[in-house]
Amino acid sequence: MNVFLDDSALFNWVILPLLIYLARLADVSLGTMSIITLSRGLRRIAPVLGFFEVLIWLVTLRQIFNDLGNPLCSLAYAGGFASGVYSGMWIEHRLAMGLRVIRIITRYDARELIQNLRERGFVVTAINAEGSNGPAKMIFTVVKRRDVAVVKQMTWKCNPKAFLSVESVDESPPALFPGAGRSPLPVWLPLFSGLSPVSSLLQRNEAVAHEAERLTNGESASPLSGRA
Repeated sequence: MNVFLDDSALFNWVILPLLIYLARLADVSLGTMSIITLSRGLRRIAPVLGFFEVLIWLVTLRQIFNDLGNPLCSLAYAGGFASGVYSGMWIEHRLAMGLRVIRIITRYDARELIQNLRERGFVVTAINAEGSNGPAKMIFTVVKRRDVAVVKQMTWKCNPKAFLSVESVDESPPALFPGAGRSPLPVWLPLFSGLSPVSSLLQRNEAVAHEAERLTNGESASPLSGRA
């Protein structure tokens, strides 16, 4: 009888709060990922994540109401929520989904930087500009978010005093994805490669890159540019 009471106390005051904490951690993380995938246009993935999020939440909430007299369960519920917010932000940072436009402004010779970026597979547009201290070169490139660090490192290696700004791309422009210089895709992304808009962007990558090279070389735009 004492063993049973000890086991019951262990479950109510240790195991149960721990399970509630982990469940809340999981459902808040799923909720964060659901919002992110929805904002990225992955509309078939977000409902699946939302389904499991609410399912875990209902099971956890039911257990909370069954043990209102246990303060550790309430603390575990609140702690799981706070940890889930942090976990969701960490997952989003690690996946690094989305696109970024990078603007580089330098007063020094940028030919080496432009050549290095193009050799790594980044499609670059460079124009002459006029700064407060004289002529300058302005360089534009649109990259995947996970490749921003690569472009920064290459820029500061060639031009340590270059001015660099990074902005988010909210809509879906004719994005140019790097080839040889890009990082591996997330493990789960190929599972949904047939979903829109991921598949359409990947399928148009080669054609859009070829069109950008035509425009850079001063050739006339093809009908592709009107549809992009």
